[in-house]
Amino acid sequence: MKKTSRNNRGKVITNNKNIWIIIFILMVIFGLIYSQIYDQKLDMNGDNFNYLLLSKNILGGHGYSTFSVDGTYKPAGWFPPGYPYILATTQFFLGDSVNGLKKLNGLFFLLSIILFFFITKKFSKNHLFAFSISVLLALNSGLLRFSTIVMSEIPYLFFVLLTIYSLLKVDEQSEETPFWKSRWFYLTAISSIISFYIRGFGITLILALTLHWLISKKWKLSIAYLLTNFLLYLPYFIRNKVYGIKGRYAKMIFVDNPWRPESGGINTVSEFWDKIITNTNDIIVYGFPKVIFPSIDVSEPTFILTLFGIAIICLTLVGIWSVKKYRYFLGSFLIFNVGILLLWHTGNGVRYVWPLVGFIIFASFYGLYIIISKLLNQKNQQLTIKYFALGFLLLGFFHIPSIKKIKSQAQMELHPAYENYFKIAKTLKKEGKDYLVVCRKPALFSYYSHSRTSGYRYTLDDKELIQQLIDINADYVVLERLGYSSTPRYLIPAIQRNHNLFKSVIHLKEPDTYLLWFDKEKAKNQ
Repeated sequence: MKKTSRNNRGKVITNNKNIWIIIFILMVIFGLIYSQIYDQKLDMNGDNFNYLLLSKNILGGHGYSTFSVDGTYKPAGWFPPGYPYILATTQFFLGDSVNGLKKLNGLFFLLSIILFFFITKKFSKNHLFAFSISVLLALNSGLLRFSTIVMSEIPYLFFVLLTIYSLLKVDEQSEETPFWKSRWFYLTAISSIISFYIRGFGITLILALTLHWLISKKWKLSIAYLLTNFLLYLPYFIRNKVYGIKGRYAKMIFVDNPWRPESGGINTVSEFWDKIITNTNDIIVYGFPKVIFPSIDVSEPTFILTLFGIAIICLTLVGIWSVKKYRYFLGSFLIFNVGILLLWHTGNGVRYVWPLVGFIIFASFYGLYIIISKLLNQKNQQLTIKYFALGFLLLGFFHIPSIKKIKSQAQMELHPAYENYFKIAKTLKKEGKDYLVVCRKPALFSYYSHSRTSGYRYTLDDKELIQQLIDINADYVVLERLGYSSTPRYLIPAIQRNHNLFKSVIHLKEPDTYLLWFDKEKAKNQ
């Protein structure tokens, strides 16, 4: 008995050593790659500038608010408040450093990789399998890119994984231990509501986890968990009701293309069905392979790519079903996410699939392992997980082209169109006057100019666009060459047809970028 006990103790010590070695290797892999692909520039998408501005307003004592066109701070509601508050908290303690915020996302990604390893080890019951797919997650160029920019995808991923890890710890506890005495229960509830506060998709995690405990017949636990999340969300819900802020997600279900308002909404069953089919292809059939192997080109889908996508879907379903105790949790989590994505408007590609990439990698590769091991195990008893782990690690070479691409992107200089755009913004900042500037990507311009900004109305009717400028009392209009189709489609025609209302104040070349003064009085009398 003593000898057996010693042997078991020795195995535990060895396993713990192996785990720490694996974590160290994952940290080294991440560190080496992250140092190569880290981009000190701010990403030029508008959302990360909006997050920075929201954080600035919180630190300025204005609460969760936006600086509106009339010069007042109004309660914000377009983005969930979680990530702006994470940014504000970080800046409060570490100072106003954008690079600090970007590296915070890098830390979130590293911690996500480590959590992913522990979770997949629990699901697969194998260190090597969990290690190999954790390496693939660390090499994923899509997530690596998000980990270097000020966006919410990586923090959301971290809190989702922290919730799942905490869930596993709750389920490991003895049934005799009351859940309200478990710190893991509270961590599960807090991390899941944080994920919801970061991205609305967090509701899928809360619902899937509640369903998991209901199916497990842990009635009190599931009700307590759901009630805790409700109570933690209630203050924000009341706040939005008081200010009359409504969610934007429901509106998007019947929107065809938000960047083309003139295309109208979705009004018939056939139009709605066409949207579902388009999203199914973009998000699932071609989207799942794209997020697993970012180097794949899905811009021109082929028959082979379609078959590959369908195969990934089938493997994912097999993998989910094979995690017996958690098959309904993982399955409902996938269904809820996919359901929302299918109802969303078209044109997003795989943008909203990236936070699911770890889930898809695990489920599809585990499904592949289950199928092949069952087919070959009867003929070859020497088949082991080691060969699978090695094979999965070799797939990491497919990530090299996409990693090189984001490394090159990080080393690039800012595009001249953006340089001109920001030069104009900084010129207005130096003047120190209270201007209202209408432009494409108003958050970017506001960040560098400290001016009030507004986008222009997406309308083919030039009179309607000019009326908007009058209504908001615009001072300037920026005519840029950032590459967005809305500028030549809406703004340029309106300026050309009403050229007498605009006067060039600044003209920068290569490419031509203008700051135009808008004659409000003449426009009113025209």
